[in-house]
Amino acid sequence: MLLIIEDNLDLVELYKMALSLIQICPEVAVTGPAALRRIEQLDAPAPDLTILDLHLRGENGVEVNGADLFDKMRVCWPDTKIIVSSADIDWCRKFQGLADMVIEKPIVDMSLFLNDVQGMLDSGQSLMRPYPR
Repeated sequence: MLLIIEDNLDLVELYKMALSLIQICPEVAVTGPAALRRIEQLDAPAPDLTILDLHLRGENGVEVNGADLFDKMRVCWPDTKIIVSSADIDWCRKFQGLADMVIEKPIVDMSLFLNDVQGMLDSGQSLMRPYPR
């Protein structure tokens, strides 16, 4: 199972369309608080892979950013692979070596991205390399 945590609805639709090509129907959370609720939902299975945006919208005055969610996922879902995705290059760099993969938006080669996602799901291995721009 794959979880997308992304507040840009156009990008969510792009991810969903692309992932459908490899027969993946992801779960989606579009705000930081919604993602936090999903992480803390004990009766739901942990995803195999999460695509995590760093800058997320709040909800009812509650703000939860991707860095907070990253830390929470590492504790609650230690086996879940995490792809950090952001247009904030400086913040992305802070996750090099921590996340299983870091992608600086925009994603320019969706076929390479899909191959990497499929590889991570199939093998359970991280792709600790800079993502091409």
